Amino acid sequence: MRRKDGAFTLVELLVVIGVIALLVALLLPALGRSREQAKQVACISNLRQLGVAIELYCQDNNGWFPRAAPDTTAANPEPESTQDFIWWQQESTDTYVAPDRDVFQSPILKYLGIKPDSPAKPTNVDFNERRQAVLRCPSDPLWDHPDQTVDGRYYYSYSLNNLMQSLDPTIKNDGLFLPVNVNTGKQFQVAGKLVKVRNPSAKILLVDEAEGTVVDGCFDPTNASRLLSVRHDRSARNPADSPIGIINVNGVWTVWNGKCRGNVEFCDGHADYVPRSFVDDPQYKSTGDIPSWDPGL
Repeated sequence: MRRKDGAFTLVELLVVIGVIALLVALLLPALGRSREQAKQVACISNLRQLGVAIELYCQDNNGWFPRAAPDTTAANPEPESTQDFIWWQQESTDTYVAPDRDVFQSPILKYLGIKPDSPAKPTNVDFNERRQAVLRCPSDPLWDHPDQTVDGRYYYSYSLNNLMQSLDPTIKNDGLFLPVNVNTGKQFQVAGKLVKVRNPSAKILLVDEAEGTVVDGCFDPTNASRLLSVRHDRSARNPADSPIGIINVNGVWTVWNGKCRGNVEFCDGHADYVPRSFVDDPQYKSTGDIPSWDPGL
């Protein structure tokens, strides 16, 4: 016989709640993957826009690249340059080594239609400032970036290949921060001009760098002390950046999470989702060749 009031029994209600809970449990991982995939697409879109901006900068400056914006070190005591692609040094009380730069004065941002403030002023740390969104991966935990330099934290996600840049002739001994070729014992030469890059479709321009290693705008993968971020790759083993560096495992040079992928921009203007081992090449330790980021190869 049917109930006249048509109400649910307690058992029926519990069954419905159980089914809903099961559906939620099944859907949440898929929603999480979709959300992270959307952020990965947004990140690669940022890199494409920055790559276009750098190309336009080169066109307006007789083909010369911008500078890679390194941090201040004892070996490189006055690194700030008007040619830095990003004026990243944040608001600081140390006016000697950190010039309290305005990120909106960065020379490439005008090519993205981002207008600087007037007058220029030190950039406050603001992770929600929309004009800075193109400089940041939406999945990057910016507050976890290391504080290892006198210039303060680098609160941005993307760094420029330090061989795809121009050095500033007005800075004495500029380029002391560049890596050394293990075969020659001498520092690598920077490209200087975009037209000097051989095989630009295979040469990395910009990298979405790991939050554990990004300290400035200058990317150096030598010995994998600076790592491509694999934050979008769900197959990455945690912690994603430990151990940092290229290690020898049973006679084979390898890098942690080497098969996991991250976003990079190439010199020909295309962006891709590539394995970490393509950027932080473990074979560099034995061959000395760095084909993905050496402009001369």
